Amino acid sequence: MEKSTPADSEGLLDVGIDRFKIHKVAQNANVHFPHKEGYEDPDEAVKDIYVYEGYPERKLTSYFDIKLYYKYLYDAYLKEGYNQMGAVGSTFMYGEVLTSTSVLMDKNIAFLRSLPDGFTIHGTTQVSGRGRSGNIWVNPPGVIAVSTLLKMPISLGKKAPIVFVQYIASLAYIEAVLNYDDSGSHKDIPIKIKWPNDIYIAKPEVLSDSAAQSKNEFGYTKIGGILINTNVFDECYYLIAGCGINISNAAPTTSVNLVIDKMNELNKANGRPLLDRISTEKFVAKFLAIFDSMFNKFKVYGFHPFMDLYYQRWLHTDQYVNIQYEGNVRAKITGISPDWGMLCAKEVDQYGNFTGASFELQPDGNSFDMFNGLISRKR
Repeated sequence: MEKSTPADSEGLLDVGIDRFKIHKVAQNANVHFPHKEGYEDPDEAVKDIYVYEGYPERKLTSYFDIKLYYKYLYDAYLKEGYNQMGAVGSTFMYGEVLTSTSVLMDKNIAFLRSLPDGFTIHGTTQVSGRGRSGNIWVNPPGVIAVSTLLKMPISLGKKAPIVFVQYIASLAYIEAVLNYDDSGSHKDIPIKIKWPNDIYIAKPEVLSDSAAQSKNEFGYTKIGGILINTNVFDECYYLIAGCGINISNAAPTTSVNLVIDKMNELNKANGRPLLDRISTEKFVAKFLAIFDSMFNKFKVYGFHPFMDLYYQRWLHTDQYVNIQYEGNVRAKITGISPDWGMLCAKEVDQYGNFTGASFELQPDGNSFDMFNGLISRKR
């Protein structure tokens, strides 16, 4: 860590809303995690952090193979053109059960300021997952929850507005799925971005029905999302990118692997090769390496180099929406604004012709359901 945080007489670190106890573990040491009886308030409980010189025994992390993750991370960075592992994901913390990967950093300021750039937390189960508007939920196994700390000088903010970091993270998620296998076998998985920060996938039941799949309001369902929390210290943005995606869980909607299973049913029936199901370790590694590569490019050139790819990956090409502006206005989406990433649309008449009026739009809370709930920022 870059800055030390003093512990009390019991070795506890009080760094914000949480208290941590650090356990340093020598290589090949025999460790047994203590079992605590009864209910503990997750916000009040002491969080034990075990720092290893090598890798923990595999039996201690039965849901996540940390050694395998680092192998995939190294390979993923090589694929991105690096000659070694980059910053994102190389300093890594894993918890089988934790409160929230993002909150552990965002709400513990003394802890946050001590962390290196690219520090990443992954948890198999989150008991206090956080989303937009303060929404809280439990993430079960099968949902990949990852939070990463990205540092960026404020001086770069004009060239690279931080509002676009959520778009970069969304793109990295999509690319990690579509490029999961180096052979390109996963490139046709129907996964898309819903502006501004959600990940959608075609429902398994419509994969054999191209007409139903093309209807965005019926053919796709949400499986993930991005939340960026921002702090500022010493003329630098501390951006915490909290990212969650359903990889193998069935509820509450569907997941990438369930879609792959359905695609494999169709592939088998038509004599086509089968797709590998996505593993947590490989996916997390690919996502982080792609995210690092994109973010470094973004800091230099802004979002412009990603615009074409973003439009390829989103759901909204030629989509019509209703706008809450002096009544019910019908408009066609034309893109996103280069300054603040607002949704751009042009008004159309009853025949679908442009009237000359244009809008920059933002979602009305959580009510943006593909076709409704958009409000105008300016005309």
